[in-house]
Amino acid sequence: MAGAHRCFYCSTGISPAIPQYLHAYIRHLYKNGRTRYSDPIFHTACFEKFKARGRPRNPETEYEVIDSEEIRRK
Repeated sequence: MAGAHRCFYCSTGISPAIPQYLHAYIRHLYKNGRTRYSDPIFHTACFEKFKARGRPRNPETEYEVIDSEEIRRK
């Protein structure tokens, strides 16, 4: 899993006690015209914030969510 079990949006660890989280496939569109793809994980609430506002640490980078999947732990 990408991101060493840390939420891509808030950088806080995703505890095994959390019953669900999201795994996404996103495209990063950089200010200089470069593009890259990644597959980070998110807390569910953080994913909604990310979709609405992007990532606070990189305000000049645009993101496109290609796909996402909710992961539910047993």
